[in-house]
Amino acid sequence: MPTFTTVPAYLPAPLELITGKYASILVILFTLSRQHIIKIDKLRKLMEHQEETPVYAQLTQLLKEKLMEQHYHVEFNPERISLTVDQQVEVIVSDVVKEGLHPHMMKQVYLITHPEYFPDGIVEYLVGVGTTLQERMESGILNFLGTILPPILDGFNDTHDPELDFHDDNGVLWHPKPGQLGLQGSWEEEPTTDDLRATINTALQAVIPNQKFNWLKIYAAKDGRGKVTLDCNLNNEPWEAGIQAVLAVAETWKTPPIFCGMKQFIMYRRCDAFDN
Repeated sequence: MPTFTTVPAYLPAPLELITGKYASILVILFTLSRQHIIKIDKLRKLMEHQEETPVYAQLTQLLKEKLMEQHYHVEFNPERISLTVDQQVEVIVSDVVKEGLHPHMMKQVYLITHPEYFPDGIVEYLVGVGTTLQERMESGILNFLGTILPPILDGFNDTHDPELDFHDDNGVLWHPKPGQLGLQGSWEEEPTTDDLRATINTALQAVIPNQKFNWLKIYAAKDGRGKVTLDCNLNNEPWEAGIQAVLAVAETWKTPPIFCGMKQFIMYRRCDAFDN
């Protein structure tokens, strides 16, 4: 029977390059409260005396450039070193110092907030890969722009795909806004999300919070020994029922020669008809 472990989502392949346990983060820049912005501000003030531009500032500038290249409306907030995107959400990005991380990897953390719907923020950790600092920064940013930001912003659009919609146990209708499916490693047959989505929706029906927006982050991988590594977070928190749902699907995958993995971010918008 395959074994499995849980790790934070969206680790790049191969997993063997990552040392240490992500559950033990040595430097925490964010907590799931409004205090994480204060912590980052203090850290940045301590680094202002440095002659070299801090990495968080370089990340913010590069993220701004990449957003503008993709025709987003971007406003820079100098006091908070943050970006307001499409007049909807504020994005703060920083690097995270992690002891033992491979030198060609950079751990990045993103905090996406909305003053009304998610003031405490959507917290996302990603890893950029490259031989130079520029390559590592760009790798993580392009991951963010390709898989995380689009479904978040799409959540503000009053559109939906009826084939994806589902009702929870209280009869509330939900409109899922799935992000791009990210595949890693080698797949004999590329997986579809149909089975996974159906399994996840069934598990969500009993527990999805009755608020305008919820978000789900899924990561699953299988190595050449049949070991499954996975993660499933609902609104920034590990979700055990979701982990079991993802495991049930991942165990059906054929064991790859070395490694295969998938990741997805999904935003859930409560139907406007149920707002009152």
